[in-house]
Amino acid sequence: MLAIAGVIILYNCLLLIILLAWNSIKIKQDYKKQSVVKFSVIIPFRNEAKRLQGLLHSFKNLNYNKDHFEIIFINDHSTDSSVSVVADFAKSSALNVSQYNLQEEHGKKAAIRLGISNSSYDYIITTDADCSFEPGWLQSYAQQYVITGDVLVFGPVTFYNESTFFEKLQTIEFASLIGTGAASLQLKKPNMCNGANFSFKKEAFYQVGGYEGNEQLASGDDEFLMHKIYNFYEGGVSFNKDQDAIVKTLPLRGWREFYHQRKRWASKWKKYTRFSTILTALFVAAANLAVLIGVALVIINFEGYSWLLFPLLLKVFLEGLFIGRVMFFFKKSFNVFHFIVLELSYPVYALFFGIAANFGTYIWKDRRH
Repeated sequence: MLAIAGVIILYNCLLLIILLAWNSIKIKQDYKKQSVVKFSVIIPFRNEAKRLQGLLHSFKNLNYNKDHFEIIFINDHSTDSSVSVVADFAKSSALNVSQYNLQEEHGKKAAIRLGISNSSYDYIITTDADCSFEPGWLQSYAQQYVITGDVLVFGPVTFYNESTFFEKLQTIEFASLIGTGAASLQLKKPNMCNGANFSFKKEAFYQVGGYEGNEQLASGDDEFLMHKIYNFYEGGVSFNKDQDAIVKTLPLRGWREFYHQRKRWASKWKKYTRFSTILTALFVAAANLAVLIGVALVIINFEGYSWLLFPLLLKVFLEGLFIGRVMFFFKKSFNVFHFIVLELSYPVYALFFGIAANFGTYIWKDRRH
């Protein structure tokens, strides 16, 4: 049983390192100088007519010079009125808006490739059709590129309009994922990022061969590209820890949609090539298993294994501290009850999807993969 305790203790050490790494990422306080970086904003979409309004409203409110960015919508074979919604926006807006349709190909990666091939500017930034962002979004990215000189920058993503208990649990879990991705990069061990708030130089995309090698996966347009660029440039990647850079998206409303999304996300791990990323994924799985065994032992034989309570409770404390810090950055309240519920269920949930990702298929955008 010392092995179980050892794994949990090592996991706690990792949590502490991640917490310190998150805290060490500097937050930009203000913009004393306007940075001129020209962006091509690419938005792939499929059947998003009912959810486009938040995104279109955000574009209208951007405080970036309209001559310094273009908006490129890529229609991935929509069967609803999405194309008409975008077309109406393009006609009524003074912004530089264009729309293209995928022909024989389909999927997000094909859509982004088409967008890049039709882009006019050197810096690409991608988001999703159901997202919204702050007026200073593009200025924040421009400043990040000027300050760092990096070739790829990704930013924070959170949920909004959460109303149900299930949706609020998603917000807590998602905050942990975003924070872990940022902290891991700070430790020079990049693993996770999110394509809803993702930017890179066009030259870097072509330099590393774009999505070559993982085209068959519906997911991973963000993480695999980040890994390739980080390896090729031996760095050149940063996290934009700025509240003006926050992108907000809608939580999933039902369990079925949640199941397929998490299975899609988990399925990517088999295609990772960075040893540190693979090792981390396996270790986290082992830690979740150790936690389950540890809790079971304490329940079955409290007198014999009560000493396991200390590393288990320390894990809860460190995860709460880390997630609380990330939630504070997002200006979200940290509900202790919601956190405890997630904490109790997460080891089972994580192991379930870790196993489920290796079997069967999942559905995304009305397509089975």
